[in-house]
Amino acid sequence: DLWDLELPSVLGLSHPRCLEGGATPEPDDSPIQTEDEPILSPSLPEITVEINAESSDLSPHTPPSMAPATWGDIWNTTARDLSYTLNLSFGETPQALDDNVPLEVLSQRLCMQRSCTMADMMRLCELLPHDRAPKRRRLSTSDGDTGLVQRTFSVGAFAIGGGIVGVQLHTYNFPWTTRLLTALVNDCDPRHKYSSCTVLLNVLHYKHQDHSNEPGTMNLLIPCSRWQGGQVWMANSDGSVHLDQRSGPGILRVVEPPGITLDPHIAHATFPWRAGHRLLVVAHHARGVGRLTARERGHLEWAGFYLNDP
Repeated sequence: DLWDLELPSVLGLSHPRCLEGGATPEPDDSPIQTEDEPILSPSLPEITVEINAESSDLSPHTPPSMAPATWGDIWNTTARDLSYTLNLSFGETPQALDDNVPLEVLSQRLCMQRSCTMADMMRLCELLPHDRAPKRRRLSTSDGDTGLVQRTFSVGAFAIGGGIVGVQLHTYNFPWTTRLLTALVNDCDPRHKYSSCTVLLNVLHYKHQDHSNEPGTMNLLIPCSRWQGGQVWMANSDGSVHLDQRSGPGILRVVEPPGITLDPHIAHATFPWRAGHRLLVVAHHARGVGRLTARERGHLEWAGFYLNDP
């Protein structure tokens, strides 16, 4: 009952609504490329939150040391609202605007003013299309028992199963929203290589590894709201945090502004959160993008994505 929307993982395995110039794969028959394990006991005793400063070069200063605390006591940011600069120097600006699509109207306004706020991003989530999740993805996520509304929205390239690649239909149908997301990413880290952007609102991912991301690429997680808890657990033999008796040790990464990077091929999961909506924009690189047609690749670059060399 909790999983009523399309939910691509933050790994880059995005499910398309159609393939341009070809048939759409049956969503429930597509091979699952992640190894998902439910968190058996998310309510944990006292833990230490560890921030791995070396794994991200986005933070302008050394993250503060964290005293032992329960996961739910820690805010991802002290700011109650943040403003984000939008970098539209990559790619081109869409020319047409459908005045009958409120999502596109809002996205164009934000692009034209070259900035947005947390409140703007929450409003954007309210306007996102409601997509139902493929059956194969509904058991790998939840809303974290928050009872809050969930939303996901993904644009850019997709990769499925044994080598099916293409451009997601939302990329064509919502050009201004696509441009807004790439401008947000390109300002956060202009060097980050990515083919896809996913908006995740109140989505808890169970333990998994992402096999549909391009080898050697990283995920960039940009927090667009304020919440307590909700760290990213990363498997780490030197860590001290266990999801359950089977997970092995790991560390917790606070998803703090301006953003953090993580290796999607290392097992990771979302810790539960409270006191706020958990809203992220995730920039990731799908595997096999080199097999896109020249037209598809050109469209992604026009929209602002920064692709790996083919």
